[in-house]
Amino acid sequence: MKLKNVSDLKGGEFLARPVCIGSDIILIYEGTCLKEEYIKKLRELGVQYVYIRDDNSDDDTEDKSSITKDSIVEDYREKVRNLLERHVYSSRAELAELKEIAYEIIIDIMNEDDVVEQIENLKEHEADIYEHSINVCALAVLLSIKLKLEMETIHSIAVGSILHDIGFRYIPISYANKIMSELTRKDLNEFKKHTIYGYMAIEYEDWLTAESKDIILSHHERIDGSGYPLKKKEIKDTTQIVSICDEYDTLLCGICCKPMKTYQIIENLKAKSGIAFEEKYIKLLLDFIALYPNGTKVITNEGEIGIVIKQNSTFKERPIISIIKDKYGNNINQEKDLLKHLNIFIESVID
Repeated sequence: MKLKNVSDLKGGEFLARPVCIGSDIILIYEGTCLKEEYIKKLRELGVQYVYIRDDNSDDDTEDKSSITKDSIVEDYREKVRNLLERHVYSSRAELAELKEIAYEIIIDIMNEDDVVEQIENLKEHEADIYEHSINVCALAVLLSIKLKLEMETIHSIAVGSILHDIGFRYIPISYANKIMSELTRKDLNEFKKHTIYGYMAIEYEDWLTAESKDIILSHHERIDGSGYPLKKKEIKDTTQIVSICDEYDTLLCGICCKPMKTYQIIENLKAKSGIAFEEKYIKLLLDFIALYPNGTKVITNEGEIGIVIKQNSTFKERPIISIIKDKYGNNINQEKDLLKHLNIFIESVID
C-alpha cells in the first residue's frame, strides 16, 4: 500500500483504503479502480492524497486492523523526532517531509473510526515534545474536519501543529518535569521565547504556508491579550484552533504544569471560553472529547466502583461502565449503560 498524490494518478490504480468525507461518509470504496472521471472528482473536492494498492503485494489479504491497532502517536512520533533532529543538525529542507506525514494523519482521521475514537478518548499521559505535537495535530485536524474547513487549510493546521513547539529545541535549558509557575523570572522569560525561536527557524521556508508559520509564532496568544510573545488580541482562526488543542493536551500530559484529569480540563477550558479562547472553538472541541475516557475508574452515587468501557457519543457525560465492586466492596462484574440507568451518576474519579 502506498500513499500517492492525486495529481500523480494516471488511472487504473486500485484504492487500498476508502476515500471518505468526514469520518463516516464513504466517497469511493476500497478496491475501486480509479477511472479518469473519479480522479477528476477527487481533484475537484480537494482530496490531495489517497492510499493505492502496491502491485507487489496482496492487499486483499492485508490485516486492515494493523493500520489502526497502534495509537496515532506510536505511528508518527519517531518520524517527527527524526525529522526535527535532522533539521537542527543538518538541512532544513528535510523538514518538508513533514507535509507528507501531515497528510497521512489527515487521511487516517478522515478514514478510520478507530483513530477518531483514540483521539476522542485521550486520557492523562506523560509525553515528550514529539508525542505532544502529534496529539495536538490529531486534535486540531479532527476539530478542523468538524468545522468543514478546506483541505488546504486543514493541511496548514496539521503542519503548523507538528512544528508548533519546534522552538524548544533552541532553548539551552531543559524544561522537562518542571512547573511553569515555579520557574524563576529569567527561566520563564526564556521559556516563552520558544515561540520566537521556532518562528525564526522557519520564517523563510517557502514550503510552509503563512498559516503554519503563524501557528508556530502565535499559538500562545490569547484573545484577551494575556498571551505571548506579542500579547495581540487579533488571532487567526487557524492559530486559535491549534492554541485550544495545545492547551488541552498540555494540561492532560502536564507539560510545565501539573497534569489534570479530563473532567478538570473541561471545566478549566469552560472558564476560559470567551475570555482567552473563542467560545465556538471551545464548544466544538468539548463536544467530541470524552468527559470520562475509556479506562477511567469512577465511583457512582450509589457507592459502586466501575471502569468506563465505552462512550455514548451523544451524551459524553453518561458513558457505559463496568461495575467491579458493589457499594459493600464485593467484587462483581456488571455492565451499566448510564443512558439506561438514569438514577446513576458518576460522583468522582479514582486516580
